[in-house]
Amino acid sequence: MLRQTTFALDGYCCPHVVWAGLHTADVLRLEGQSTAPPSASARAPASRPAVTLASSNFQPFTERDHSVMEGLLRRSVVAGDDTLRLEALAMQAQGRKIELEALHSLGPDTLTLFLRDKILTHA
Repeated sequence: MLRQTTFALDGYCCPHVVWAGLHTADVLRLEGQSTAPPSASARAPASRPAVTLASSNFQPFTERDHSVMEGLLRRSVVAGDDTLRLEALAMQAQGRKIELEALHSLGPDTLTLFLRDKILTHA
Protein backbone atom coordinates (compact mmCIF):
# COMPACT_ATOMS: atom_id res chain seq x y z
CA MET A 1 0.00 0.00 0.00
CA LEU A 2 1.27 3.46 -0.81
CA ARG A 3 1.74 5.18 2.53
CA GLN A 4 1.45 8.89 3.13
CA THR A 5 2.45 10.41 6.43
CA THR A 6 4.02 13.48 7.98
CA PHE A 7 7.60 13.55 9.30
CA ALA A 8 9.37 16.33 11.17
CA LEU A 9 13.11 15.72 11.02
CA ASP A 10 15.75 17.98 12.54
CA GLY A 11 13.72 21.13 12.05
CA TYR A 12 12.63 20.24 8.52
CA CYS A 13 9.14 19.20 7.67
CA CYS A 14 7.93 17.03 4.81
CA PRO A 15 4.16 17.42 4.83
CA HIS A 16 3.56 14.31 2.74
CA VAL A 17 5.99 11.44 2.41
CA VAL A 18 4.89 8.68 0.08
CA TRP A 19 6.62 5.30 0.01
CA ALA A 20 6.45 4.08 -3.56
CA GLY A 21 9.38 1.70 -3.13
CA LEU A 22 9.74 -2.03 -3.00
CA HIS A 23 7.74 -3.51 -0.15
CA THR A 24 8.48 -6.91 1.36
CA ALA A 25 5.67 -8.53 -0.63
CA ASP A 26 7.07 -7.04 -3.86
CA VAL A 27 10.56 -8.33 -3.11
CA LEU A 28 9.32 -11.82 -2.25
CA ARG A 29 7.27 -11.92 -5.44
CA LEU A 30 10.21 -10.74 -7.54
CA GLU A 31 12.41 -13.38 -5.92
CA GLY A 32 9.88 -16.03 -6.83
CA GLN A 33 9.20 -16.88 -3.17
CA SER A 34 5.52 -16.01 -3.11
CA THR A 35 2.75 -18.24 -4.40
CA ALA A 36 0.21 -15.43 -4.08
CA PRO A 37 -1.04 -13.96 -7.34
CA PRO A 38 0.94 -10.86 -8.29
CA SER A 39 -0.67 -7.48 -7.85
CA ALA A 40 -0.92 -5.06 -10.74
CA SER A 41 2.30 -3.40 -9.56
CA ALA A 42 4.35 -6.56 -9.99
CA ARG A 43 2.73 -7.90 -13.14
CA ALA A 44 5.00 -8.19 -16.14
CA PRO A 45 3.57 -7.40 -19.57
CA ALA A 46 2.17 -10.52 -21.23
CA SER A 47 4.79 -10.38 -23.98
CA ARG A 48 7.69 -10.66 -21.52
CA PRO A 49 8.45 -13.80 -19.49
CA ALA A 50 8.51 -13.56 -15.72
CA VAL A 51 11.94 -12.74 -14.32
CA THR A 52 13.36 -12.75 -10.81
CA LEU A 53 15.77 -10.54 -8.92
CA ALA A 54 19.28 -11.96 -8.52
CA SER A 55 20.81 -12.14 -5.05
CA SER A 56 23.55 -9.81 -6.32
CA ASN A 57 20.96 -6.99 -6.39
CA PHE A 58 20.78 -7.04 -2.59
CA GLN A 59 23.17 -5.36 -0.18
CA PRO A 60 23.69 -6.38 3.45
CA PHE A 61 22.61 -3.93 6.13
CA THR A 62 25.47 -1.81 7.40
CA GLU A 63 25.85 -0.71 11.02
CA ARG A 64 24.47 2.66 9.92
CA ASP A 65 21.44 0.95 8.34
CA HIS A 66 20.76 -0.86 11.62
CA SER A 67 21.01 2.43 13.54
CA VAL A 68 18.72 4.22 11.10
CA MET A 69 16.17 1.39 11.29
CA GLU A 70 16.23 1.40 15.11
CA GLY A 71 15.65 5.16 15.10
CA LEU A 72 12.85 4.80 12.59
CA LEU A 73 11.15 2.14 14.70
CA ARG A 74 11.27 4.47 17.73
CA ARG A 75 9.41 7.24 15.89
CA SER A 76 5.80 7.52 17.01
CA VAL A 77 4.51 7.74 13.43
CA VAL A 78 6.05 4.32 12.65
CA ALA A 79 5.41 2.72 16.04
CA GLY A 80 1.76 3.73 15.84
CA ASP A 81 1.17 2.45 12.31
CA ASP A 82 1.10 -1.35 12.04
CA THR A 83 1.72 -1.32 8.29
CA LEU A 84 4.83 0.85 8.54
CA ARG A 85 6.10 -0.91 11.66
CA LEU A 86 5.71 -4.41 10.20
CA GLU A 87 7.36 -3.36 6.94
CA ALA A 88 10.34 -1.91 8.84
CA LEU A 89 10.60 -4.99 11.07
CA ALA A 90 10.53 -7.31 8.06
CA MET A 91 13.31 -5.35 6.41
CA GLN A 92 15.34 -5.35 9.62
CA ALA A 93 14.82 -9.10 10.11
CA GLN A 94 16.12 -9.85 6.61
CA GLY A 95 19.23 -7.75 7.29
CA ARG A 96 19.48 -6.68 3.69
CA LYS A 97 18.31 -3.89 1.43
CA ILE A 98 17.64 -3.36 -2.23
CA GLU A 99 17.53 -0.18 -4.22
CA LEU A 100 14.49 0.55 -6.33
CA GLU A 101 16.86 0.99 -9.26
CA ALA A 102 17.60 -2.77 -9.10
CA LEU A 103 14.44 -3.21 -11.13
CA HIS A 104 16.48 -2.08 -14.15
CA SER A 105 18.16 -5.49 -14.04
CA LEU A 106 14.79 -7.03 -14.94
CA GLY A 107 14.45 -5.00 -18.12
CA PRO A 108 14.63 -1.42 -19.32
CA ASP A 109 10.97 -0.59 -18.69
CA THR A 110 10.42 -2.53 -15.45
CA LEU A 111 11.18 0.36 -13.08
CA THR A 112 8.95 2.76 -14.98
CA LEU A 113 6.07 0.28 -15.10
CA PHE A 114 6.50 -0.60 -11.43
CA LEU A 115 6.36 3.06 -10.34
CA ARG A 116 3.45 3.82 -12.63
CA ASP A 117 1.44 0.91 -11.27
CA LYS A 118 2.35 1.71 -7.63
CA ILE A 119 1.13 5.27 -8.04
CA LEU A 120 -2.03 4.35 -9.93
CA THR A 121 -3.04 1.49 -7.63
CA HIS A 122 -1.80 3.03 -4.35
CA ALA A 123 -0.46 -0.43 -3.48
